[in-house]
Amino acid sequence: MTEDERPQASSENSEPDPASAAPDQPEGVGSSEDSDTGVGRANAEAAKWRVKYREAEAQRDALAAQLDAVRKDQVGAIATSMGIKATALWASGVQLDSLLGDDGVPDPAKVKTAVDAARQALGIDNKRPRGVGLSGASSPSQPRGDQWRAAFAPRER
Repeated sequence: MTEDERPQASSENSEPDPASAAPDQPEGVGSSEDSDTGVGRANAEAAKWRVKYREAEAQRDALAAQLDAVRKDQVGAIATSMGIKATALWASGVQLDSLLGDDGVPDPAKVKTAVDAARQALGIDNKRPRGVGLSGASSPSQPRGDQWRAAFAPRER
């Protein structure tokens, strides 16, 4: 039998396929026959729980990202206190998970080990030259004396 010879079912007598529901119809919304039997209510309830589940997943992922950022800041502060910039530590290839203890808090001993490894890998000397200020030049010697009195004393002519 070819396609032309097959009997055509009239659209009046055929029931709609639930899988081919209109795309603009929200999920879980069925025909009035479905809602009479409770299937529509079950689908609506399932759809509601799927939406809540997706929202909970999104919230969980946002909180996990926020927690990782706080942990990275803590590790960076520990590294800075050890004399290396946090960007240098991360540039050495160290992963955050390797610097955390069993409780999920950054472990200072693991950070120190990573800082030492970063210094070796990046060739950073851990000795700072003495007498070098923030500008990179040696700090000028401060004159001795009481600066407060000199600030309010009459000017010499």
